[in-house]
Amino acid sequence: MSWLFGIIGPNIRNGDLHRYRTFHDTQIYEYVKEGSHYFAGGGNIQTCFSGKNAADGSFWMGLGIILQTEDRGSKIYSREEWSSIAHNAEMLKGQNGHYVLLTFDGNLFNIQTDALGLRTIYWAQIENEIVISTRMDWIAKYRNGSTVDYRNTGSRWLLFNQLSYRSLVKETNRLGPNGKMTVRNNRVTFTSKLFTTPPRIYDNYFERRCSRVSSSISSAGVERKTDIAWFVRRTGFPSTSFANIEIGKKRFPNAYLWKSS
Repeated sequence: MSWLFGIIGPNIRNGDLHRYRTFHDTQIYEYVKEGSHYFAGGGNIQTCFSGKNAADGSFWMGLGIILQTEDRGSKIYSREEWSSIAHNAEMLKGQNGHYVLLTFDGNLFNIQTDALGLRTIYWAQIENEIVISTRMDWIAKYRNGSTVDYRNTGSRWLLFNQLSYRSLVKETNRLGPNGKMTVRNNRVTFTSKLFTTPPRIYDNYFERRCSRVSSSISSAGVERKTDIAWFVRRTGFPSTSFANIEIGKKRFPNAYLWKSS
């Protein structure tokens, strides 16, 4: 997995590079400007891309994968295509994949994440510095410790996924899906937008699913209890609750079927 780690603040010094590097893994890319910022990126070289303009000190860093759909299938963006997007951030809108894009134009830092929030960014204000990373634990390490926020971790006791996009530790922020974050003069502004599936994806979904279930019953049998339940609800096939269901040679003990209306 590719990663980035950065510090923005007036006390950045070239003489402190060794200390900065102790907070992250071995870097592939590194950008530092005294009194301004330190950024490093690394991990999988096939999903970590970057470029710099030596004339004005601007740079960009892209992490993850962007997929482009074509008639013959899909392809993964190359470094050259990442560079095109980095110089025209509007091209990133609606792109498929999981990614983080960081750009710096000499004055403004801009970060964007994918629509589902599969790749995300954490940041924290630590004294007069803003620390940014794809790794929450590296920010905690830089701060020399953090406190778990149990309000945001509670759902993980019973569920695999978290019920919010907030950070799991206090005083650290997390950028959600469709996230946009800017930093100028040590001030952070950010927005995020929850992903909503386009309604057209569900057009005739139930009918198509029932058709597939019906075919499986007549041929190879049914593999999932959920499929049987959908089929019963749709067709009015005799239903029961918590019983042993037998269709053909398949038995489904303790399968719960929705009663048909």
